[in-house]
Amino acid sequence: MSGHIVNNQPDTTLPLHRHDDARIILVLEGEVRETDLIGPRVYQRGELLFRPPYCAHSNAGGETPSSFLRVSVPQKAWLALTRRNGWRALRGRIDLDGRENRAILRSRNRAEHFVELIAAQSDMGACDHCGPDIDTGQFLLTEQGSLSAFAAARNMQPYQFTRLFLKRFGMTPTAYRREFRMRRALSLLAFSNYSLAQVAAACKYADQSHLSREVKSATQLSPSAFRCAVA
Repeated sequence: MSGHIVNNQPDTTLPLHRHDDARIILVLEGEVRETDLIGPRVYQRGELLFRPPYCAHSNAGGETPSSFLRVSVPQKAWLALTRRNGWRALRGRIDLDGRENRAILRSRNRAEHFVELIAAQSDMGACDHCGPDIDTGQFLLTEQGSLSAFAAARNMQPYQFTRLFLKRFGMTPTAYRREFRMRRALSLLAFSNYSLAQVAAACKYADQSHLSREVKSATQLSPSAFRCAVA
Protein backbone atom coordinates (compact mmCIF):
# COMPACT_ATOMS: atom_id res chain seq x y z
CA MET A 1 0.00 0.00 0.00
CA SER A 2 1.42 3.36 -0.99
CA GLY A 3 1.07 6.53 1.04
CA HIS A 4 2.42 8.07 4.19
CA ILE A 5 1.98 5.48 6.92
CA VAL A 6 2.47 6.67 10.50
CA ASN A 7 3.23 4.25 13.33
CA ASN A 8 2.47 5.27 16.92
CA GLN A 9 3.39 3.72 20.23
CA PRO A 10 0.86 3.64 23.10
CA ASP A 11 2.56 6.53 24.89
CA THR A 12 2.58 8.79 21.80
CA THR A 13 0.86 12.10 22.61
CA LEU A 14 0.65 15.49 20.93
CA PRO A 15 -0.62 18.63 22.68
CA LEU A 16 -3.06 21.01 21.02
CA HIS A 17 -1.81 21.80 17.51
CA ARG A 18 -2.95 22.64 13.95
CA HIS A 19 -2.15 21.54 10.40
CA ASP A 20 -2.17 23.90 7.44
CA ASP A 21 -3.59 21.25 5.09
CA ALA A 22 -6.79 19.21 4.95
CA ARG A 23 -6.10 15.57 5.60
CA ILE A 24 -7.73 12.21 6.02
CA ILE A 25 -6.35 9.43 8.14
CA LEU A 26 -7.33 5.81 7.75
CA VAL A 27 -6.66 3.65 10.80
CA LEU A 28 -4.86 0.47 9.75
CA GLU A 29 -4.20 -1.09 13.14
CA GLY A 30 -4.95 -0.28 16.78
CA GLU A 31 -6.69 2.91 17.87
CA VAL A 32 -6.16 6.61 17.15
CA ARG A 33 -7.42 8.96 19.84
CA GLU A 34 -8.01 12.64 19.22
CA THR A 35 -9.70 15.47 21.11
CA ASP A 36 -11.12 18.66 19.66
CA LEU A 37 -14.23 20.82 20.13
CA ILE A 38 -16.53 17.81 20.35
CA GLY A 39 -14.40 16.15 23.00
CA PRO A 40 -12.41 12.91 22.81
CA ARG A 41 -13.00 10.40 20.05
CA VAL A 42 -11.53 6.97 19.37
CA TYR A 43 -10.96 5.82 15.79
CA GLN A 44 -10.42 2.11 15.17
CA ARG A 45 -9.29 -0.10 12.30
CA GLY A 46 -11.05 0.82 9.06
CA GLU A 47 -12.27 4.20 10.29
CA LEU A 48 -11.59 7.42 8.40
CA LEU A 49 -11.08 10.83 9.99
CA PHE A 50 -11.33 13.98 7.90
CA ARG A 51 -10.14 17.30 9.26
CA PRO A 52 -10.14 20.68 7.44
CA PRO A 53 -7.08 22.93 7.75
CA TYR A 54 -6.28 24.85 10.93
CA CYS A 55 -8.55 22.89 13.30
CA ALA A 56 -6.87 22.72 16.71
CA HIS A 57 -6.79 19.21 18.21
CA SER A 58 -4.69 17.01 20.46
CA ASN A 59 -3.71 13.34 20.25
CA ALA A 60 -3.30 10.62 22.83
CA GLY A 61 -1.93 7.12 22.40
CA GLY A 62 -4.17 4.06 22.56
CA GLU A 63 -3.65 0.98 24.69
CA THR A 64 -1.66 -0.78 21.96
CA PRO A 65 0.57 0.38 19.08
CA SER A 66 -1.31 1.85 16.14
CA SER A 67 -0.72 2.77 12.54
CA PHE A 68 -2.62 4.89 10.06
CA LEU A 69 -2.43 6.06 6.48
CA ARG A 70 -2.32 9.85 6.14
CA VAL A 71 -3.56 11.39 2.91
CA SER A 72 -3.67 15.08 1.96
CA VAL A 73 -6.99 16.16 0.43
CA PRO A 74 -7.10 18.38 -2.67
CA GLN A 75 -8.53 21.82 -2.00
CA LYS A 76 -11.56 21.44 -4.28
CA ALA A 77 -12.60 18.24 -2.50
CA TRP A 78 -12.18 19.47 1.07
CA LEU A 79 -13.83 22.81 0.37
CA ALA A 80 -16.93 21.04 -0.97
CA LEU A 81 -17.10 18.77 2.07
CA THR A 82 -16.51 21.63 4.51
CA ARG A 83 -19.05 23.88 2.80
CA ARG A 84 -21.66 21.19 3.35
CA ASN A 85 -20.75 20.09 6.87
CA GLY A 86 -18.98 23.04 8.47
CA TRP A 87 -15.42 23.56 9.64
CA ARG A 88 -15.30 20.36 11.69
CA ALA A 89 -13.86 16.89 11.81
CA LEU A 90 -15.92 14.13 10.18
CA ARG A 91 -15.64 10.38 10.29
CA GLY A 92 -16.42 7.48 8.00
CA ARG A 93 -15.57 3.82 7.58
CA ILE A 94 -14.15 1.54 4.90
CA ASP A 95 -13.91 -2.24 4.80
CA LEU A 96 -10.18 -2.82 4.62
CA ASP A 97 -10.68 -6.43 3.58
CA GLY A 98 -12.96 -5.77 0.60
CA ARG A 99 -11.35 -6.35 -2.81
CA GLU A 100 -12.80 -3.18 -4.32
CA ASN A 101 -11.65 -1.12 -1.36
CA ARG A 102 -8.14 -2.52 -1.55
CA ALA A 103 -8.03 -1.19 -5.10
CA ILE A 104 -9.17 2.23 -3.83
CA LEU A 105 -6.33 2.26 -1.31
CA ARG A 106 -3.84 1.80 -4.14
CA SER A 107 -5.51 4.41 -6.33
CA ARG A 108 -3.87 7.76 -7.00
CA ASN A 109 -7.31 9.29 -6.42
CA ARG A 110 -7.88 7.63 -3.07
CA ALA A 111 -8.32 10.99 -1.31
CA GLU A 112 -11.35 11.79 -3.47
CA HIS A 113 -12.73 8.28 -2.84
CA PHE A 114 -12.31 8.75 0.90
CA VAL A 115 -14.06 12.13 0.75
CA GLU A 116 -16.99 10.54 -1.10
CA LEU A 117 -17.24 7.81 1.54
CA ILE A 118 -17.21 10.31 4.38
CA ALA A 119 -19.74 12.56 2.65
CA ALA A 120 -22.08 9.62 2.13
CA GLN A 121 -21.69 8.19 5.64
CA SER A 122 -21.50 11.34 7.73
CA ASP A 123 -24.48 11.89 10.00
CA MET A 124 -23.54 15.49 10.78
CA GLY A 125 -25.90 16.92 8.13
CA ALA A 126 -25.90 20.39 6.68
CA CYS A 127 -25.15 23.41 8.83
CA ASP A 128 -24.69 27.14 8.62
CA HIS A 129 -20.89 26.89 8.85
CA CYS A 130 -20.88 27.87 12.50
CA GLY A 131 -18.88 24.84 13.65
CA PRO A 132 -19.76 22.03 16.04
CA ASP A 133 -23.36 22.03 17.24
CA ILE A 134 -22.54 21.92 20.93
CA ASP A 135 -24.55 23.68 23.63
CA THR A 136 -21.39 24.56 25.52
CA GLY A 137 -19.78 25.97 22.40
CA GLN A 138 -22.87 27.96 21.51
CA PHE A 139 -22.95 29.44 25.02
CA LEU A 140 -19.27 30.32 25.02
CA LEU A 141 -19.65 31.97 21.63
CA THR A 142 -22.84 33.91 22.17
CA GLU A 143 -22.94 34.77 25.88
CA GLN A 144 -21.11 37.79 27.18
CA GLY A 145 -21.10 36.60 30.81
CA SER A 146 -17.86 35.85 32.59
CA LEU A 147 -16.46 32.43 33.33
CA SER A 148 -17.36 33.02 36.98
CA ALA A 149 -21.01 33.53 36.04
CA PHE A 150 -20.95 30.47 33.81
CA ALA A 151 -19.51 28.34 36.62
CA ALA A 152 -21.85 29.79 39.24
CA ALA A 153 -24.87 28.86 37.12
CA ARG A 154 -23.66 25.26 37.44
CA ASN A 155 -22.99 25.52 41.18
CA MET A 156 -19.22 25.37 40.73
CA GLN A 157 -16.23 27.54 41.39
CA PRO A 158 -14.40 28.79 38.27
CA TYR A 159 -11.39 26.55 38.93
CA GLN A 160 -13.65 23.51 39.29
CA PHE A 161 -15.43 24.24 36.03
CA THR A 162 -12.14 24.92 34.22
CA ARG A 163 -10.66 21.65 35.48
CA LEU A 164 -13.69 19.61 34.38
CA PHE A 165 -13.85 21.43 31.05
CA LEU A 166 -10.17 20.78 30.38
CA LYS A 167 -10.64 17.09 31.11
CA ARG A 168 -13.69 16.90 28.85
CA PHE A 169 -12.48 18.91 25.85
CA GLY A 170 -8.70 18.96 26.14
CA MET A 171 -8.61 22.76 26.33
CA THR A 172 -9.63 25.49 28.74
CA PRO A 173 -12.95 27.33 28.32
CA THR A 174 -11.05 30.36 27.05
CA ALA A 175 -9.15 28.30 24.46
CA TYR A 176 -12.35 26.52 23.48
CA ARG A 177 -14.17 29.80 22.93
CA ARG A 178 -11.28 31.09 20.88
CA GLU A 179 -11.21 27.94 18.72
CA PHE A 180 -14.99 27.86 18.28
CA ARG A 181 -14.97 31.49 17.18
CA MET A 182 -12.02 30.88 14.85
CA ARG A 183 -13.74 28.05 13.01
CA ARG A 184 -16.83 30.15 12.45
CA ALA A 185 -14.66 32.97 11.15
CA LEU A 186 -12.82 30.69 8.72
CA SER A 187 -16.12 29.34 7.43
CA LEU A 188 -17.55 32.80 6.88
CA LEU A 189 -14.36 33.98 5.19
CA ALA A 190 -14.39 30.95 2.89
CA PHE A 191 -18.08 30.60 2.10
CA SER A 192 -19.80 33.96 2.58
CA ASN A 193 -19.65 37.41 1.03
CA TYR A 194 -19.42 39.10 4.42
CA SER A 195 -16.99 41.96 4.73
CA LEU A 196 -14.21 41.54 7.28
CA ALA A 197 -16.06 43.88 9.63
CA GLN A 198 -19.20 41.75 9.28
CA VAL A 199 -17.24 38.55 9.96
CA ALA A 200 -15.73 40.12 13.06
CA ALA A 201 -19.14 41.18 14.35
CA ALA A 202 -20.79 37.81 13.58
CA CYS A 203 -18.04 35.94 15.43
CA LYS A 204 -18.02 38.27 18.46
CA TYR A 205 -14.55 39.68 17.91
CA ALA A 206 -13.94 43.07 19.48
CA ASP A 207 -13.29 44.59 16.05
CA GLN A 208 -11.77 43.84 12.66
CA SER A 209 -8.23 44.18 14.00
CA HIS A 210 -8.99 41.54 16.63
CA LEU A 211 -10.23 39.21 13.89
CA SER A 212 -7.09 39.83 11.85
CA ARG A 213 -4.78 39.05 14.76
CA GLU A 214 -6.58 35.82 15.62
CA VAL A 215 -6.78 34.55 12.05
CA LYS A 216 -3.12 35.32 11.42
CA SER A 217 -2.12 33.63 14.68
CA ALA A 218 -3.93 30.43 13.64
CA THR A 219 -3.20 30.35 9.91
CA GLN A 220 -0.17 32.63 9.39
CA LEU A 221 -2.37 34.47 6.87
CA SER A 222 -4.36 37.67 7.09
CA PRO A 223 -8.14 37.24 6.67
CA SER A 224 -7.94 38.66 3.16
CA ALA A 225 -5.05 36.38 2.23
CA PHE A 226 -6.87 33.37 3.67
CA ARG A 227 -9.99 34.25 1.67
CA CYS A 228 -7.92 34.48 -1.52
CA ALA A 229 -6.15 31.19 -0.75
CA VAL A 230 -9.42 29.24 -0.58
CA ALA A 231 -11.20 31.08 -3.40
